[in-house]
Amino acid sequence: MWSGHEYLGPESMALRNAWAGFAGILCVFTLAALHAEADTKRQGESVLLVANCGGEKAAGDALKKAALAFSSEVKLLDVHPILKYQGKLPPPEARAMAAAHKKVNKAALAIRKRVKALAKPEPSLIIIVGGESDVPPFVLTFTYEKGDKRKEQVFSDYPYSDLWQRGNFGPALVRIPTPAADAVPVLERPGWVSHLKSAYLCTLHALNDRVAEVLQGKNVEGITSTRGEGVRLDLLDGQSLLLFQGHGGPQGYADPISLRWNNIPSLRDGPLVVLAGCSTAAPGSSIVRQFLKQGAAGVLGTTSMAHGVYECGYWPLLWELLGQLSAETDQPFPIVLNGAKRDAIREKECEPKLKALLGAKSLSIRCDTWQEAYHIIGVLQFQYYGAPQFTLKP
Repeated sequence: MWSGHEYLGPESMALRNAWAGFAGILCVFTLAALHAEADTKRQGESVLLVANCGGEKAAGDALKKAALAFSSEVKLLDVHPILKYQGKLPPPEARAMAAAHKKVNKAALAIRKRVKALAKPEPSLIIIVGGESDVPPFVLTFTYEKGDKRKEQVFSDYPYSDLWQRGNFGPALVRIPTPAADAVPVLERPGWVSHLKSAYLCTLHALNDRVAEVLQGKNVEGITSTRGEGVRLDLLDGQSLLLFQGHGGPQGYADPISLRWNNIPSLRDGPLVVLAGCSTAAPGSSIVRQFLKQGAAGVLGTTSMAHGVYECGYWPLLWELLGQLSAETDQPFPIVLNGAKRDAIREKECEPKLKALLGAKSLSIRCDTWQEAYHIIGVLQFQYYGAPQFTLKP
């Protein structure tokens, strides 16, 4: 019996071998491309989008399509029908009032119940799309004693992450505080990578010395630091990290920092912005939204009164976070932040308190000491807003 190639002449054999070689090369490049795509999507693994799409399927489909750029599996929960059933929510500025926060928590719990049903298997990332009136954060209440009995309320998305009441963070959380249609371009930027090469620190207290020391240990060369002075607006553009600390609020910082939402310049390099201070990321925050609008890749802000001058406030979380950023990692910033929060809760053995908090009908808990209260509040109030796939490398 003859094999077919015995009838082929030398020219035909050469052509056949050339095609075989080309096919082999094509196969190698195809496999490489598939592996590269798999690596890109492996970062996201699976994503759960929680958005207020107004009941419009097209808006939800656009969000899912954008998220599929970096995730192998995307699920979507449109909260519009839930909120429509719950009725109109109080405006953000009134939500700390007793009557208002009960209504807000009732709506948030109804959303959390649906999130839990969709989170099987548990996603690696939960992206909340919309402002606080679109997808309400929870109002969590802490009581403690420090000279006298005190009560504090914290706005937090934490219960959307701890779906099985483990007492610690589950999936990483991101909030994109824009309407669903405006969030699509943010989701479509999966390759947003910034290198921690420069920083501008503008603080009221001496805490920037320690931040600068931590950054210098990570070979961050360009560090500009001011204390107790007005913000240098001309230094904001071109930085990898912007950190502000002082007496703040949702509109900006009071004197002497004097940073307002309406004087933020364009930020071309897409920095990470840290807004340490009271209520910088409170519901409806103008300064968070303006930093994102002006080009920041992500913003970390505090949603309620902050206790930043204490070792048990949000600063220990920031030290932990800066330490984790020093490692060579391709993990998106929200995943790194989530790991730092888990470690901060675990280190102080706060899991039992958080379990009890989520188990309480009123979503309130009494802390044994003010130090314990400050630590838990500091972790839960420090939230990330911006690009889900933003990566900050050393």
